[in-house]
Amino acid sequence: MLFFDLRKQKKLADERNPMFEQNRAGKYLMYFMSLFWIGYLIFFGTLFAFALDNEGKEPQNSLHQDTVSGDKALPPLAHQAAATH
Repeated sequence: MLFFDLRKQKKLADERNPMFEQNRAGKYLMYFMSLFWIGYLIFFGTLFAFALDNEGKEPQNSLHQDTVSGDKALPPLAHQAAATH
């Protein structure tokens, strides 16, 4: 009971403060920016998860996947066969 009365008085004192409106705007801005930051991290986490999904390939094969010989991109096995001849 005493806690509720003290809380009510604190809330009324905060509303009488001349900076009350600016504090409210700052609070909403902080909420918005924190939600934006959480969304940003989730977006890039899923983006990198899909981008780095190499479907069971070895790391060196996914790095050298698109080897270019001349004007035409060759598959990895064709590139190895062309290099031996």
